[in-house]
Amino acid sequence: MSEKPKKRLVSKGRYVQTIMGKGGLYSVGISLYASTPVLLCISLFCLVVGYVTGSDPDGFDRTTMFILCGCFLALAVGTLWCGTKVFDKAAKIEEVTPLTKNNTGDLPETETLVRASDLPPSDQQAELLRAALPSSKSPPEELLRATQNRQED
Repeated sequence: MSEKPKKRLVSKGRYVQTIMGKGGLYSVGISLYASTPVLLCISLFCLVVGYVTGSDPDGFDRTTMFILCGCFLALAVGTLWCGTKVFDKAAKIEEVTPLTKNNTGDLPETETLVRASDLPPSDQQAELLRAALPSSKSPPEELLRATQNRQED
């Protein structure tokens, strides 16, 4: 049985951007699909009018109506094709999950900048923050110290 791939963790801003982009593409695709039947009806109307009317010197003649029918038919096929392409593009957008404090443990080590301290907040002042990768040996001058916000006089 194949396992479902995990969703990629991203920032909340990137998550909203991805969801809005996907929703926007689906909206455009639905609009294109909805306009297709309208264009087909107009095409059918032009075809019927072209058969019913003869050559009228004051109005459109048959050839003009058949040309209009063909144009609207081509537009209908074009909107159907574009709608399909837009839906395919929306379906290819990668599923993402917003990064929250509850799922930070799911991040791969290569995407973690620093690891959290297991010490209580009062004891964290003495501990230096090291890179999350266990194999990295940072020199002491590159380590970060947790500090509280204080104003210097």
